[in-house]
Amino acid sequence: MTAALKRQQLPPLTWMLGIGFLLLLFTHFGFYHWYIKAGLLFAVFWIRPNAEFAAWYAVNTLCSTFNAYKNLLIRGQSDLPFLGLWPSAELFLLGTMLLPPLVFIAVQLLKSKDIRTGNANTFRGMTYLLGAGLIAALLLTLKDIAYVLTDGKISEVKAGKIIGTVQLEWSNWFEALGSFIISHFMGAFIGIMIAAPLAMWICEPGFRRRSRRLLVNALLYLLPSAVLVSIALVRGGDSQFFGLLQVLMLAAVVVFTFYNGWRGAAVSIVLISVLISVDNHFDPFSRDPKQMQLYVSIVGAMALLFGAAMDELKAREAELIQRQAELYDSTLQKQNLLNQLIAASRRGMQAQDVERQRIAHELHDEVGQSIAALQIHLNLLQIDLHQQGKGVLASRLVGISEKISDGVRRVVMDLSPIELKELGLYMAVAHGSIAKIARQAGLHYEVVLKGSVEDLDRLDDTTNLAAYRIIQESVTNVIKHAHASRCRVTLSVDQRRGELYMIVGIQDDGIGLHKVPNVEKAFISIRDRALALNGNLHIRSRFGLRVHALLRQQVAPYMKSVGSTSTDQRALRADFS
Repeated sequence: MTAALKRQQLPPLTWMLGIGFLLLLFTHFGFYHWYIKAGLLFAVFWIRPNAEFAAWYAVNTLCSTFNAYKNLLIRGQSDLPFLGLWPSAELFLLGTMLLPPLVFIAVQLLKSKDIRTGNANTFRGMTYLLGAGLIAALLLTLKDIAYVLTDGKISEVKAGKIIGTVQLEWSNWFEALGSFIISHFMGAFIGIMIAAPLAMWICEPGFRRRSRRLLVNALLYLLPSAVLVSIALVRGGDSQFFGLLQVLMLAAVVVFTFYNGWRGAAVSIVLISVLISVDNHFDPFSRDPKQMQLYVSIVGAMALLFGAAMDELKAREAELIQRQAELYDSTLQKQNLLNQLIAASRRGMQAQDVERQRIAHELHDEVGQSIAALQIHLNLLQIDLHQQGKGVLASRLVGISEKISDGVRRVVMDLSPIELKELGLYMAVAHGSIAKIARQAGLHYEVVLKGSVEDLDRLDDTTNLAAYRIIQESVTNVIKHAHASRCRVTLSVDQRRGELYMIVGIQDDGIGLHKVPNVEKAFISIRDRALALNGNLHIRSRFGLRVHALLRQQVAPYMKSVGSTSTDQRALRADFS
């Protein structure tokens, strides 16, 4: 079990060899404007489980020991007091042993916010990542301050050689130590800012998509600006020209980051840092590195945050577009279902109308003929009954037959208004039975047509019958409940977006709805007819009652032969002449 536990705490051998090689490489070819070793340890502790800390600590110690031995060989020095490789145990502790724990502390703060390589590409994740990098850089800077104070001098090491040694004295203590603190703080931060995003990019399959295209674009568009900055570094002296190139490079980074997100920012930081490092390699002390460190730190951090924000914005935009597409599809499905329901309702109404017409025809043809035959026989018998002194009985029988005939006629009219088919909608409403009943009730009744007569003729039988029934029921309600003296019916027909809109309006000057019992029941059938034709019903009770019913119908081709005139057209011309 102990062996199994140990195996679980050991990282893969390829990881150990790869990271060890990189630690040795960047320690030997190090540049004091960036501290890649800190960035490598930060990335390893962030990616790998915490249980592997001891193994990575051992890898770092071995690499540091090997590097110290290599430096002695390169410098040609004799053995040093502590283990033959370090001047003292304190410098060994500060220079080698404290580096991994301090970086590990900063990484644990990042992990405590649940920021991993898979979710650090958001603005929040990138903010915490850079914040953890700043904390790690601060801890390492404090360690380095303790190192130089213990050693009594400030030195930089490159390729195993000590260069630029400055003894700490009271005369230069503040300036030398201040420059050292700023340079090492920004160097550690740049190293983490370079290594951590690249580790995200390499470890997450989702981030590796379209990487080739991004790198090609970097070579085509970003590299020329970086080369100009590098040339300016080699030239030196002309600070104004160098400042203009810095602005140019900043603009190139912003544009590249805008199109490629945080990965574009990571490429930009690496490219700028590599060119600066090349220049530093050939001329280590050509200029103070703090200016370029500050430039890379600010531009890199802002570019990473800007790139993460752009990626998050693009992801949300893509999600919004997807949701809009899904909403459109859902709306389209609902509209299709609604259209199917409307078509089914229209077919149901048409079936009802057909059945009512069939019943009306049967009543008219069979019952009507029987009643007519009965009346003929009663008229023939009426003379004989009068001669027999039964004239009163004969009159009663004739009256009953007339009432039966009137009742059947009313039922036939209710089932299928013959006047609608014979006269057309306008004439049936303006001069038919509805107008007759309204005027008999003492109403000042008028019908107004708004719109084209041709559009009125294009209404099918179902729409005409629905409009007729709505007007019939509404006028009946006015007569029964409104206590009105005037009633105005408006027929408005308009064509919009491939549909005919039929608006039926009934207005009176009665008491409105305030004193009408069972208001809802009074308009149920009217509302149902409007909804069945993909319409709506609007009722307003102010200064009387206004009923507006909207009926909709798909436009059918309007066919009219030469010399022919519709019923409504003929009637309207006669009515308005």
